[in-house]
Amino acid sequence: MKQITVTDLQSFTNAGSSNPNLTSVGALNAGSITSGFSSIDVGSGAITTTGTLTYGTLNDGSTALTTTIAELNIVDGGTSASSTTIVDADRVIVNDNGTMKQVPVTDLAAYFDDEITAMGNLVETGALNAGSITSGFGTIDIGSSAFTTTGTGTVGTLVASSLFKMPDVTSTKFLVADGTSYQEVNMSGDATLANTGALTIAANAVEGSMLNNNVISGQTALASGVADTDELLISDGGTLKRIDVSVLRTAVGDASTDDATALAIALG
Repeated sequence: MKQITVTDLQSFTNAGSSNPNLTSVGALNAGSITSGFSSIDVGSGAITTTGTLTYGTLNDGSTALTTTIAELNIVDGGTSASSTTIVDADRVIVNDNGTMKQVPVTDLAAYFDDEITAMGNLVETGALNAGSITSGFGTIDIGSSAFTTTGTGTVGTLVASSLFKMPDVTSTKFLVADGTSYQEVNMSGDATLANTGALTIAANAVEGSMLNNNVISGQTALASGVADTDELLISDGGTLKRIDVSVLRTAVGDASTDDATALAIALG
């Protein structure tokens, strides 16, 4: 039997791994584990912290986590965005029947191209501000909306009843181009237009300067003399009238011989 100091017992207790029989301790509620510590195996237990976890590599036992915290924050729904030009080599994340995968944007382009081609029930889109409609397109129905173009409109058949429909249905009006658009106006001046389409020229409205050669008869001169049933135009106090040659012949017969002779020669 020997007497030993308490410091000898303290040295023995602090021996650490030199004491193979130290296998269990109570709940540790204070202190720290320093960087020189090797590994901690909590079996099926959980490690919980309300502070910041700083790690080298996270691994689930088979796969190491290679993404960064910044990338995880983007997936988590970050509100900031940066502009980029999408190219064929870019990738997007897709849930493939429960498995998350990266797929190239070209796969999405091919998919949407097939789906748009097969969209027979596409009934509404937003405002289209670019692009073109090719000749294979069928019917376009814009309802009561207006169709506007600053270019040239090439059509097959125009339905005038719908294209040039006037908002005012007052009788005797018609459309006149004013250099900018078509305006509905009333006919005025020496001519009037009935709602049946009949055009009437006012009396004394046609002047001699308005007439060209043969404009009245529209015929060439007679090849031979005139007959009593032929008609002539005379001015009766400024009013043009038609008379039979026989009436003129009678009137000339009552005139002087020289006048009658001259007129007979003129009438053949």
